Amino acid sequence: MKKSNSMYLLHRVNIKALTWSRDSHGLYDYESHNVHKRLIQASSPLCIIRSGTDIQSISIPSELTSMPNFNILCSLDQEKSEFFIKPHDSEPLWQVVRSMKCQYGSGCILKEGDIIKLGRVSFKISSLKALDDKSSNDNTQDSEDIDCDIPNERETGVCKVCLYDDSEPNNPLISPCKCSGSMKHVHLLCLQKWLASRMVARNTENCITYSWKSMECEICKWTYPFSFCNKGRENDLFSLERPEAPYLVLEDIAGDRNNNKAIHVISVTSKNSVKLGRGHDSDVRISDISVSRCHAIIKLRDGNFLLEDNISKFGTLVMSKDKIHIPNNYSVVVQTGRTVITMSLKNNSSPFDLGAELDNSLDDENIQIGKRSL
Repeated sequence: MKKSNSMYLLHRVNIKALTWSRDSHGLYDYESHNVHKRLIQASSPLCIIRSGTDIQSISIPSELTSMPNFNILCSLDQEKSEFFIKPHDSEPLWQVVRSMKCQYGSGCILKEGDIIKLGRVSFKISSLKALDDKSSNDNTQDSEDIDCDIPNERETGVCKVCLYDDSEPNNPLISPCKCSGSMKHVHLLCLQKWLASRMVARNTENCITYSWKSMECEICKWTYPFSFCNKGRENDLFSLERPEAPYLVLEDIAGDRNNNKAIHVISVTSKNSVKLGRGHDSDVRISDISVSRCHAIIKLRDGNFLLEDNISKFGTLVMSKDKIHIPNNYSVVVQTGRTVITMSLKNNSSPFDLGAELDNSLDDENIQIGKRSL
């Protein structure tokens, strides 16, 4: 047992925290030199907390009761001889794409359901289709169960658009919102036609972007889902043109400052790469000042969609839903709010007081800032 315990102490974790001086939409400026630095060394679990630009570590979470102005950013967990970065409920934890490694070098291999962030704009990878496989699912705006039953005799089922009460298998009366009474039902085809009239499609060589101001019921203000399930059958409320595989679908999560939302259907092949950014020559154009002109690039590699950062000012991030393993051979870099944290394993041979906080500057293993991608 003693041998096992000594094995756990062979490594320590070097934790390097950089906090941007400005508090702006939870962004971190990867070009700025106006940052606050902190180095922490640990060989046991701890929590990393922040108040303003001050970063500290605590080993007992209950200590926070006497520190009301601090927020938990993330925690360092240990399982036997392995260390992990664990997100906390109070702050989303994002991996920094420019520091991520995969079999193709730097970058992140995208998976369906991933949340990515360019500057302050977030997208969900709602659909991926690398091969021409009809069995592939499209989970755009996860399907919701909607009441599609034909109204019973005691209920007057009349479509609030066309005012007819007929209901057919391919055009049922549905209840897609919170309206009640005579406004409860609408024909599927009537609703699809009305929704299509509110969407604007913009085409580039490699992308079709569908944008809209609002997709909610004008009466009850309930937001319509993109698709719904009825008796195991999935039906789309929105008609989106999809190219031949390979392609992926990016879904705008929050919308822009004018409450405009969008879906980007992106065609990617091994012969082309797709540019995402604010510039006019971008395939996926994102009109937000926090997004660089050529912010990120998506490539196809062996049937995988690879996301690369183009040395952007505010970074390209992928949300971490689970704990992140810290390997022996390279550092893990995460961002939470305006703080970027690098964790790496080092041989535990130095006679440091482990867990102590040091004010010395970070060494050459800092994040590579690079030139601005305008």
